[in-house]
Amino acid sequence: MPRALVITVCLTAVTALAGCGGGGADKSGAGPQKPTVSMKALRFHPATLAVRVGQTVTWRNDDTVDHNVTATKGERFHSRAFGSGRTYTFTPNRAGLVNYVCTLHPGMEGALLVRK
Repeated sequence: MPRALVITVCLTAVTALAGCGGGGADKSGAGPQKPTVSMKALRFHPATLAVRVGQTVTWRNDDTVDHNVTATKGERFHSRAFGSGRTYTFTPNRAGLVNYVCTLHPGMEGALLVRK
């Protein structure tokens, strides 16, 4: 399979599943991208992110208002409210579905698909 096609397939999978074998190479060729969820327009982007056990996830506030991240199922974590440009990290320690919300904004929901 030509390299360009492999990259396109991988990027399509990243968009659809928010992961490609645990993280694809970044455009600079510097190595795997770290799993990151952007908080923008009162939504989590991507809404669902596939990660592996032990892989640290970063939530980055790219919005103009404060947000937090609170697990509702599958794990236990809760961040304080944090403003634009700030981040929160969590490392899942078991496989399964992890649902989370921003308690400051009803309807702002996301999920991690954690695999071994």
